[in-house]
Amino acid sequence: MVYPNPSTGKFFVENSSSEKILVQILDLNGKIVLTQNVDSKTMVDAGILNEGVYSLSLKSDTGMITRKLVIVR
Repeated sequence: MVYPNPSTGKFFVENSSSEKILVQILDLNGKIVLTQNVDSKTMVDAGILNEGVYSLSLKSDTGMITRKLVIVR
């Protein structure tokens, strides 16, 4: 679960399992602009990113989930 979305740059990734998750934020060109490992509930600070739409990739040992992330100011 990722919230809030849209975000001002800080958002939470909540993981119900005990797996480590790799969070990657990609711009519209597919370039990775931020990477962070998260545990059960972790705040991700993407405040350095410009306002816009990004792709959010959540990778674990069991698979990958991709979501749209919107940053607004």
